[in-house]
Amino acid sequence: MITITIIAIIILQGQDASMVALNVLFQLLFGLVVGIAIAVAIVWVLKKVGNKLPEGMLLLVVLSVSVLSYAFSTYLGGNGYLSCYLTGIILGNSSIPKKENIVTLFDSIDWLAQIMIFFLLGLMADPILLPATILPALALTAFLLFVARPAAVFAIFPWFKPNGVRNNWRKGLFISWAGIRGAASIVFVFISLAAGLTLQVDLFSLIFMVALFSILLQGSLFVPVAKRLGLVDEQGDYLLSFNDFQEQSERTFFEIEADEFAIITGRALRDINLGPNLLVVFIKREGESLPARGNTVIEPGDTLVISGIAYDGETSTDISQMAIEETSSWANKHIRDLGLPEDVLIVSIERGKQTITPKGDVEILPGDRLMMFGWDR
Repeated sequence: MITITIIAIIILQGQDASMVALNVLFQLLFGLVVGIAIAVAIVWVLKKVGNKLPEGMLLLVVLSVSVLSYAFSTYLGGNGYLSCYLTGIILGNSSIPKKENIVTLFDSIDWLAQIMIFFLLGLMADPILLPATILPALALTAFLLFVARPAAVFAIFPWFKPNGVRNNWRKGLFISWAGIRGAASIVFVFISLAAGLTLQVDLFSLIFMVALFSILLQGSLFVPVAKRLGLVDEQGDYLLSFNDFQEQSERTFFEIEADEFAIITGRALRDINLGPNLLVVFIKREGESLPARGNTVIEPGDTLVISGIAYDGETSTDISQMAIEETSSWANKHIRDLGLPEDVLIVSIERGKQTITPKGDVEILPGDRLMMFGWDR
């Protein structure tokens, strides 16, 4: 936005300063309104019909929305980059169907775009002029790394309080260090040239050297700086930091309901051997969530929320789905009366929007969908 504003000021030289300010204001206003409005609308639509769309169609819809956000804002005189950015931010932080696949697609597009941008930079940079830009590039890199980036980060960083906790200065320093110069800087050069500006220096060669120094210095010291600042958690699961990939974490959560006949009912948690990889996180009792303590006694009706290691999918399995029709021989029968082979197990029963835990006295009804392990259809 700052780059585009400066370009606009240069192009509109000689005009009233108030006109320039008004132009910038309109760009910000239309960019904000269009970006947020389109994002909110598409999130609402996807939550309603996203699960009904084929996966390929859903990906195309989101991709088209990003293009629409940029184009419509630009058409109205707003800042298309700001609009598209806001649309992406809102979509990325919203709970929409099949989000993981959408993120994977855009991640691939992002890598492809970066490769193309750096390829174009290599074509545009003049090798003969590169040695002359070494000292200016070093000075510019130092200014960005030790002055501009920290100033920008610490101007807004303290205002963010994740989980109600104020961010500390170590995280701020690390974020300042992590701002590697690259694709964005190259795009700004292309924007300047596309605006028809006459440049007195070879910006492509200068940006090439800045990007190179940034990658060599910041990129190579990325992990050592994080360790030095005490921000490396060797035991933590980094996937839990991203709401798109939390389901890929090695740990998963499941529930166990304790009725009056359950073997765990009436026993303290310390007396129940769940194995080394299972942990009772909390207990749901009469609408309340109780922390799991060693002396907590399990009562009839309690639901235990347990954390465990998720299945990694490396071992071959035979899990299939069976739809129960009116004419099915299993319809209106209890699970214990089905005579299932010893190597076959009903994992779950989907009945409408309800998921039922399969037990011997559960009756199979027409319309049910059974998840089967070891069932050869």
